[in-house]
Amino acid sequence: MTFVLSLHGGLVGGGLENQAEATKAALEERGWDIEIHQPLNRSLGDLVHFFGTFDSYWDVARQCQVRGVPYVCSPVFLPPVQGAALSLRAIRKRLTDRSIYRGQRKLYQQAARLFTLSRIEQRNLRTYFGEHLAPFVPIPNGVSEQFASGSPDAFRAAHPFGRPVVICTGRLAERKNQLTLIRAVAGLEVDLVLYGAMDDEGYVAQCRAEAGPNVHLLGALPPGDPMLSSAYAAAEVFCQPSRMEVLSLSALEAACGGARLVLSDAWGAEEFFGGDAVYCPPDDVARWRDAIQSALARAHQRDDQRKRYASTYAWPSVAAQIDAQYRQVLASR
Repeated sequence: MTFVLSLHGGLVGGGLENQAEATKAALEERGWDIEIHQPLNRSLGDLVHFFGTFDSYWDVARQCQVRGVPYVCSPVFLPPVQGAALSLRAIRKRLTDRSIYRGQRKLYQQAARLFTLSRIEQRNLRTYFGEHLAPFVPIPNGVSEQFASGSPDAFRAAHPFGRPVVICTGRLAERKNQLTLIRAVAGLEVDLVLYGAMDDEGYVAQCRAEAGPNVHLLGALPPGDPMLSSAYAAAEVFCQPSRMEVLSLSALEAACGGARLVLSDAWGAEEFFGGDAVYCPPDDVARWRDAIQSALARAHQRDDQRKRYASTYAWPSVAAQIDAQYRQVLASR
């Protein structure tokens, strides 16, 4: 079995790379032998799985076809625009980068499966690449079981805040839109905790400039750090005002941790979280402020929420779905 990721993925170490690593670990527990493809590799596994949408992938997919190796894709397709604007973007791509566009389209047309995260992602793939794509198979992001069993003790010991904790996790960046939260909690009797990489110096400077005394920029935690599951367990509310997501792993982790949810309405979160979340336009500060306050006042069954989300999104369940798809593809060769 071979996983294919972008050449720069390990240097970036973003959500896609972390998810691929977690997928690898969960499937290896089920007996799969998985290798990450490197440029000097001379062979491929019996099945290849591409992660993300990158220009170079069609060259590898052609080698799959030459060698009679089936492949599946997790596009994680996150265009900056949608609808008619995305159609126009596809036209421009066809005119200016014809060979790259055709390669991406053929990659998704000739795959055995496209593992998609949401209905919006499926719609965007059809809008950009056309209708004649490989079969869509909805498979969600997987979540570590530690989030459903996390204890608030470690976080509370490290950060003994006296007010309700509102948490947001993810790289501090314009797309993630943490400034909306910083503005929304100004003057509220809460402590806003922001966990995430702070390598976008300009945006971080904006956040620091507007942050009041109840805003805490704590930087990034290493993948798997138990402090994150403890933070979700301690938080009264998890907020994510992102302008773009496919399926937010952070929101799933927080849901498994039992936090109340206030989420952006820009990426189709209601498909996954339904009535467990309040949804706000990304840049409506007043709506976010009201939503946080109403979430804090709402009765909440943390343990019930933990069990429900863990049963669907914890890695044993998600890995079983992927395993079944792999076996179907291999059986139909």
